[in-house]
Amino acid sequence: MIARIELVAEYSRFSRSVIAASLVIPAIASTDQSRPIVLVGLTLAALLLLERLRAAMPVSIEPQPTIQAVSKVHPSALGGEVQYEGIVYRRHAGGRPLFDQLSFHCSANSLVRITAAEGAGLSTLKHLLTRQVSPERGLVRVGGMDVARLDPEVLAHSVIMLDHPRDSEVSTVGEWLFIESGIEPSTLEMHLQGLRASYWIESLPDRLNAPLGALWSMAGPLGMNRLKLARALSRRGQLMWLDHWLIGLDPSGRAHVIRSLVERSGTRFVVDRNELLKREASIHWELAND
Repeated sequence: MIARIELVAEYSRFSRSVIAASLVIPAIASTDQSRPIVLVGLTLAALLLLERLRAAMPVSIEPQPTIQAVSKVHPSALGGEVQYEGIVYRRHAGGRPLFDQLSFHCSANSLVRITAAEGAGLSTLKHLLTRQVSPERGLVRVGGMDVARLDPEVLAHSVIMLDHPRDSEVSTVGEWLFIESGIEPSTLEMHLQGLRASYWIESLPDRLNAPLGALWSMAGPLGMNRLKLARALSRRGQLMWLDHWLIGLDPSGRAHVIRSLVERSGTRFVVDRNELLKREASIHWELAND
């Protein structure tokens, strides 16, 4: 800063000298006819030095405000081992404990085959994994993190079910099928073909631009179940919970789903009421209604 002030002062003094010279030199030239060329040379030299000095002046560059593009960061998907640690849960205050010190552990990337008696608490078990719910005692951990303390968006992005938390926010078939940006068209098409579920979309006049209600009316509950399965199998989350997942499927469709589940990475919880995954290498988790 000090050097800049001194240079500015020198620049001012030099400017005044040049201005004075520009006034004096013509007067000298008018009285001395023998040195006009010398005077012109001095004037040009002074102007040249002035331009060089101006060019040497430090220029203050103010930092331009930068506009950073705001991009929505998708929350990281949960992964790793899943643990239910000493769960005690009651549906109502003062009611009978639904789970009494329930503990269960499965390693990462496991296929978990669940069978359950009616009223054993299967839906509650799913609720504890997929929602910010704290049991009366105990913890549900995924990858060492307490599920009850996680951001709901992380859970929605990680845990794959037939229904999606954003289903009520979309209005067209395309928005519903590609409800997440990570769904690849080729993967979705493969599952639609494997489940023989592309017929209803192809029959719509506007296809992906058609209203979602038109698809519901045409496909019905069983057709929508196939479409939901195709969408769920196309998602990239690291956790999956499928219940009532084989309703209305023919043998080839069931085989496609079972093959997709066995080959899929991540942890898959499958409610296997008909024991169709019994022969597959899996963890069997049975809930009894004691």
